Amino acid sequence: MPKRLTTFLIGLLMLFAVNSFAQDADLSPLPDVASPNKLVDFPTAGTLARASFNVELDAFSEGGILSFINIGLHDRFTLGISYGGVGILGDDEPDWHKRPEYKVKLRLIDENVSFPGIAIGFESQGSGLYDDDLDRYQFKAPGFYLVVSKGYRAYNWVSGIHAGINMNPIEDDKDKDDDPSFFGGFDVTFNNNLSLVGEYQAALNDNSDDSQYAKGRGYLNMGFLWTFSDRLQLGAIFKDLLNNSRVTNSIIRELRITYTERF
Repeated sequence: MPKRLTTFLIGLLMLFAVNSFAQDADLSPLPDVASPNKLVDFPTAGTLARASFNVELDAFSEGGILSFINIGLHDRFTLGISYGGVGILGDDEPDWHKRPEYKVKLRLIDENVSFPGIAIGFESQGSGLYDDDLDRYQFKAPGFYLVVSKGYRAYNWVSGIHAGINMNPIEDDKDKDDDPSFFGGFDVTFNNNLSLVGEYQAALNDNSDDSQYAKGRGYLNMGFLWTFSDRLQLGAIFKDLLNNSRVTNSIIRELRITYTERF
């Protein structure tokens, strides 16, 4: 087993153990906080509630805007569409992405006290700048994935641990790197309105020796989210904390606005 995958699995087991101990130590009632649908860019097993939808706007480098619309058709089934481009903010001519992207997620098993939630899905939306020559995003999309999520409530905070495997067959035609990969992360919500999320993407499908984008370390991303109201959430996103990208010189900083409503 690859050393990086072994380290990841050991760390994940330790996190589950620590959170399980914390949950057993303090069973005082806490607000019911829904599992997030995603961490920074990669999914969790959470889905939108039936007959609800959200609109998300991400502002990124070079005046870029990425917009998402996600709809909960069932408590276990979510559909989404996204589109964006660069130069939308500022005085340059906008350079729109080649096509809209799509996602679908089905939660196979609901989470309970002793067992995590499990979901499968497909998402074609990558993030960052789009490379027309290689027909891919700066940070590749998840593609097909299976993800496991487990939430905990203790010590006046609500937390979750998430891990999954993914394969992206839609952005590998020109860079010829189509290896399966894995990802994992966490979320912690304090006082029901301030959240910290983190994720690690191994990016094994973007680690070839001649890759123009990645150095083979994987991507570590973090986000601070403020739930301003039941419907509105504001976020500050920090990407590539491991300096894995070959095309940027510092941590990538983005802003996120998410609005949620019911039909």
